[in-house]
Amino acid sequence: MTTKTFAGLALGSCLMLNACSSGPNEEELARSIFNAATENPDVALSNRQAECIAHELLALGLSDTTLKGLVEDFNRPNVLDSEAEELSDQVKAAATACIR
Repeated sequence: MTTKTFAGLALGSCLMLNACSSGPNEEELARSIFNAATENPDVALSNRQAECIAHELLALGLSDTTLKGLVEDFNRPNVLDSEAEELSDQVKAAATACIR
């Protein structure tokens, strides 16, 4: 099997299984979280803590739409209605797990 064939199969499998997410990555989400924290004088958050919160949120399996909304404006995200109700509690739980 040639490298091109293997790469084509891997890409095809990835697309078929929808495992290749076009959504935001951990770095983008962490940057948004950190920037939102720096805009709030009552919040002190390190880069490491923002990365941890981003990791926790990504592990929840939120939709790409909700994750993109969080990246664009973490303080006032445009998210799916079906995820909006629980999102605040999920963010609080992620922050609690990461800020010690």
